[in-house]
Amino acid sequence: MRTSLLLALIAALLLVGGCKRNRGGEAAPSTPAVQERSAFKVRTVAVSSGPLTVVREASGRIEPERDVRVAARTGGKVTAVPVREGDRVARGDVLVQLDERDPRDRLRQAQLALEQARLNRVAAERRLADQEAQLTRQRQAARQNLANAEKRLDEARALLPLGGVAPVEVDRLAAAAAQAAANAAAAEAAYRRWQRSKDEDLAQLRLQVEQAQVAVDQARTALEDTRITAPFAGRVAARFVDAGAFVGPGSPVVQLVAGPRNVVFKLPPDEVARLDPTELTLLFLGRRYPLELLRSAPVPGPDRLISLYARPLEGGDELPFGGAVLLRYRLVLASGPRVPATALRVREGRSYVFAASGERARAVPVEVVAEAEGWAVVRGAGLPERVVHPLPQDLRDGSYLEVLE
Repeated sequence: MRTSLLLALIAALLLVGGCKRNRGGEAAPSTPAVQERSAFKVRTVAVSSGPLTVVREASGRIEPERDVRVAARTGGKVTAVPVREGDRVARGDVLVQLDERDPRDRLRQAQLALEQARLNRVAAERRLADQEAQLTRQRQAARQNLANAEKRLDEARALLPLGGVAPVEVDRLAAAAAQAAANAAAAEAAYRRWQRSKDEDLAQLRLQVEQAQVAVDQARTALEDTRITAPFAGRVAARFVDAGAFVGPGSPVVQLVAGPRNVVFKLPPDEVARLDPTELTLLFLGRRYPLELLRSAPVPGPDRLISLYARPLEGGDELPFGGAVLLRYRLVLASGPRVPATALRVREGRSYVFAASGERARAVPVEVVAEAEGWAVVRGAGLPERVVHPLPQDLRDGSYLEVLE
C-alpha cells in the first residue's frame, strides 16, 4: 500500500516537471514546427469600359410653335364672338366683332368731307384758269401797246431831222411810249402777284384734300379694327370675352396657337453638358413619347437653369397646350474603366481596388471620376484587368488570397 502511493507521487512530480520545460520554450513533441496560414476566399470581376449613365426626371410644359394673344386695336362693345375654344381658323377669319355703327358713321362723314374738298379744288382750279386767261390777255395787250408806241416813236424820231414831224409830236409820242411801258410793267407785276397767289391757293386746296383723305383712311381703319381677325392660321386655345362685354384698346380677346407642339423644360448647366439627346422621353397619361432635342438657350435664366426645347418624334397631337408633363432623360456622367462601387475601399481619403497578384492581394490606388447606380468610373496607373469583388471586410494589401472560380 505504501509502495503504491510512493510510485504515484513520483509519477506526478515527473509530469509537472515536463510541463514546465515546455513553457520555457522547448517544443512539445506533439506541436508541428510550422503553423498553417489563413487565406481569404474571394472572387474577381472584370474591369469593363464604357459610359456611366444615370436616368433622371424633370417637369416640363407643352408649348406651341406660335402662341399669340390677339388683342383689340380699338375699344368698343363686343357684338359677336363667332369662334369657340378648340376651333381651327384660317388667316383673316373673324375672331371677335365689335360694334361698328359709330366707326361706320365716321367713315361716311369723312368720305363726304373728302368729296367736298375735291369739289372745292376743282372749282378753284377752274376759277384760277379763267383768271389766268384774262391776266394773260391783259399782259399781252400791254406788251403789244408798248411795242406799237415804241415803233411810232422811232419813226417820228427818224423824220424829225427831215422836218417831216414837229418836235412837239415827238415829245407826245415819247410820253405815250413811256406810259405804255408803265402799263406793261404793271400788267406783268399783276400777273406775277396772281401767280404766287394761285400757287398758294392750290397748295392749300391740295392740303385740304390730303387731310380729308387721311381722315377717310383713319376712319376706314377704325371700322376695320372692329373686326378682330386671326393673324395666322391656327387653333383657338382660349377666348377671353363674350358678346356684350366692353373691351379697350390692347385688351386680349383670343389666344391663338399654331405649329407643332414643343416641350420646354429646364436643367442645370452641368446636366445640359452631359445630356444624352438620344435618350429623351416624355411621359403623359401612361404613354411614352420619344423626343427630339431641338435647341437650348445660350445662357441660363434668372433661375440659373437653361431652357431646352424638344419635340415629339411622332404623334403628340393630343398633348394639351400649356399642360405640365414629366420628362425622363439620361445623363452621361463619365466614360472609362468601370468597376462595381462595392469593389472600392476608402482609407485616409484615398480610394483603392484590390487585385489578385499571385497568392496575395495588391491594393491599387484609383481616382473615382463618377459613381452612380452601383457602378463607378475610375482611373489610375496600373489598373488591373480584374478586381476583387465583393471585398472581404478585413482584406488588406498583402493578404493571402484564394481566388474562387
